[in-house]
Parts: sequence; structure tokens; C-alpha cells
Amino acid sequence: NIFILINNMDKLNSQNFAELSIAARAIREDMDKNRVPPDVIGKKYKRIADTYPTYFDMILKDPNCGDVLTVMANLVYKREQGEITKERADVELGEFMAQKYIPQYRDHLKRGQDRLARG
Repeated sequence: NIFILINNMDKLNSQNFAELSIAARAIREDMDKNRVPPDVIGKKYKRIADTYPTYFDMILKDPNCGDVLTVMANLVYKREQGEITKERADVELGEFMAQKYIPQYRDHLKRGQDRLARG
């Protein structure tokens, strides 16, 4: 479940999330474009699988995980730099997740943008 990622956002630093984001993109490319089977992925990315087992499982299951991890890396970095609070990071992540995973939310935003464009 992708929401496990959110609950673990405080357990890793921005470098960890950046590493996971890069690995997620490589893993998904191997899986989606190169059709590498999961057992080979597990061997090829053993260090990621062993170091971040929950995240590794999510990467295998969710093609959007790389995008989520990139957003998380950026938000954690901003928190580390004192640019935003934990609460603001949670809100921004929640908004991103809603746009990514809830079609009705995307439709709602689109309707609002259409109304703004009409004046």
C-alpha cells in the first residue's frame, strides 16, 4: 500500500529518498520496458531490497512509486533545510497523492481550472 510510504516519511532522510527514487526509476524501466522478471530484479537490486524492503515491495507493485519517492525526497529535503514544516510537507504530499491516485480529484481540479479559464 502506497500509504505505508507516507507513514515512513520521517524515518529516512532526503538522500535515502533520492536513492530510492533513482532506484525506482531503474527498477521500473527494467520491469516495464525490458521485461526483466521480478526474481532477477530482486537479485540485481539486492542492496535496495535488503536496505529498504517495504519501499522495494512498493516499487515492484506501483509504477508511480518513482514519482512519489521523488516528491518525498524533495519534501524531506525542504524540511531538513527548514524551508517547510512537517505539517506543510504532509499537506503537499497528500495533495500530490490525491492528484496521482484519485481520478475524481483530478476531475474536480480540471473543472475548477476550466471555470477559471472561462472567467
